[in-house]
Amino acid sequence: MEHGGNPFYSKKKKNILLDDNMIPKIVDFGLSRLLDQQQTIHTSSLGTFGYMAPEFVDRGTITPKSDIFSLGVIIIEIIMGHRDYPDVITTTPSDDFVELVLGKWKNRLARSQRYGNLEIDCQQIKRCVQIGLICVNPDRTKRPPARNIINMLQGSGSIV
Repeated sequence: MEHGGNPFYSKKKKNILLDDNMIPKIVDFGLSRLLDQQQTIHTSSLGTFGYMAPEFVDRGTITPKSDIFSLGVIIIEIIMGHRDYPDVITTTPSDDFVELVLGKWKNRLARSQRYGNLEIDCQQIKRCVQIGLICVNPDRTKRPPARNIINMLQGSGSIV
């Protein structure tokens, strides 16, 4: 994300595909083109509302932290099944949001015949929701760099 230099603008769940080796590839369906890590394509549409960072919506400012915001929306959307997320500053306290999502997953996993270790699964879900919330912080200066997100997702980085 940040290593390529240019924000991608079209980060949303349906624009991320996995290849045969489970490596994510970013796809712009407007061009129907698969991109390598070094490639970026800018289309006339600069994003999808709901995935766009507040600084872009409000002022047209685009930075690598704009992609971090989009990634946070994608993480929350994958975990929740939709992209609604709380405004981490003014509405739902993020701890309450995490517990709400975690409670729904606990119920879902407990009913499943195939779940492994409920405690470990819930810890991983909680970590992903917390990371997603950090990424959607309205203040772009408080969003972590991509390297920190990777470390957090791998369990080696602390969640602030």
